[in-house]
Amino acid sequence: MIGILKAMGATNKNILKIFLYKSYFINFKGIIIGNILGLSICTMQYFFNIVSLDAKSYFINYIPIHLDFKLICLISIFTFIITHITIIIPYIIIRRTSPSKLLNTT
Repeated sequence: MIGILKAMGATNKNILKIFLYKSYFINFKGIIIGNILGLSICTMQYFFNIVSLDAKSYFINYIPIHLDFKLICLISIFTFIITHITIIIPYIIIRRTSPSKLLNTT
């Protein structure tokens, strides 16, 4: 895809924008769905004690849950940043290659 875009005259900046916009959408959607799913499971465990433990082995009857929303927000922000860094690093490597090298199929 990068080779075709470069061959059609797209600049490196345009290619980076395409990948970043797509990754923003995918990343944001994944973080929101993951947080909703994880928080709903934790909330069910907190109120209903769904996962029980053997009290003789663990000295408690259920898995205790403590929700720290500051920590959840920090983890989500760092996840967003790290995934975008992993998008930018390959871009830096690929922008130095010519379209002929990218389109070479042999």
